[in-house]
Amino acid sequence: MGRRMEWTKIVKTKIVMKLGLPVPAEQAVREYIRAGATVFSVDPNMGTSQDLDDLYTAVQQASAAEKAAVGILLDLPVTNDPLRIERNISSTEGTLLTRIDRALAVGAAIIAIPVITNAVYQAIWDLARQHPDVLILGKIASAANITDCPDILKTYDGLLIDRDHLAREIPVEDVPEVEQSLIQQCLAAGKPVITAGQMLSSLMMSSRPSRGDVTDVAYAVVSGTDAVYLSEAASRGGDPAGAVAMLNRINNKAATMLPSESPLLTQQPANDSITETTATQAVVMTRQAQVKAIVTITSAGFTARQIARYKPQVPVIAVTAEPIVAAGLQLSWGIDPLVVANGSSREAMIQEAENVLAQTGVIQIGDAIVVVAGYPFGQAKDVNNVTIHEYGVYE
Repeated sequence: MGRRMEWTKIVKTKIVMKLGLPVPAEQAVREYIRAGATVFSVDPNMGTSQDLDDLYTAVQQASAAEKAAVGILLDLPVTNDPLRIERNISSTEGTLLTRIDRALAVGAAIIAIPVITNAVYQAIWDLARQHPDVLILGKIASAANITDCPDILKTYDGLLIDRDHLAREIPVEDVPEVEQSLIQQCLAAGKPVITAGQMLSSLMMSSRPSRGDVTDVAYAVVSGTDAVYLSEAASRGGDPAGAVAMLNRINNKAATMLPSESPLLTQQPANDSITETTATQAVVMTRQAQVKAIVTITSAGFTARQIARYKPQVPVIAVTAEPIVAAGLQLSWGIDPLVVANGSSREAMIQEAENVLAQTGVIQIGDAIVVVAGYPFGQAKDVNNVTIHEYGVYE
């Protein structure tokens, strides 16, 4: 069965929260999820292997208890010195590569690798590519990365913009323009992007964020970012769940300033794939007043991410039989993943999504949803079918 979603708490701009040591209790992680965290980041370089296993277990148990497909992000540090990457790992603990292999085996869905040429990062990239459903993000932290962004997006599945490191590499006054440019390139490519760097860091010193912090978050949201990364200072402060909730409120308010129709809808490249074209048409169809939601059936998450780049104004449920795909989609703007039993029919998947939408009051009898899927179901090479389905009319 799928999970029951609370649409009153839907997270449009996703929230990444860093978890460190000591390992938080399951109840604490549950509170972070309720507050709006959709992805938890972990530095695989820290602590012991047992610490990391305990951390992954806490996230997975909290995720199951909250019936939420929460993602785990392995966030690798930025350094030009490969020897420093493993500085905290003793010889009895194996290697960083061993730790990452273990994390991917237990369900980590996303990994952020600095776009820096060295043997360690290359080995990690090669290992991650052996897991086709894992999202590999290029961590942008240098001036060269900015210039190379088009090529980086051809290789990586998305970006993590590390503004702190960028500010050391380029004039600080150039960072907002670069941030916006990188976000727009990700949107055009239909790939998720995280904006990171001191988000709400003032909460470390006060129960209320500074006006500058609020504006900083809002700028990233209005620029179109898929996710924002709560600062480590805020996540380790006196009220981490409150910091997540505050970030979620700012995100949701800023999202109301987004255009009602994405400019990308009029800029669709002539060489878009069939799946990308179908996703575009699904969003266009939501202009009809009676359309209340989009339901997309996806095996690898690609279709859902193409829909997400347009920031649709209606709820979007991505139905998949793959838990790791659902976890990775927690990085994409406005997508709420729904995990169903492996082997479910197209009709069963749609019904699961309809049940959730009806139970939470999004749709009523006679309301329409846009359904995006491949035809013939389970055999189509591309997602090539978009239809309008009226809930409860033909049952």
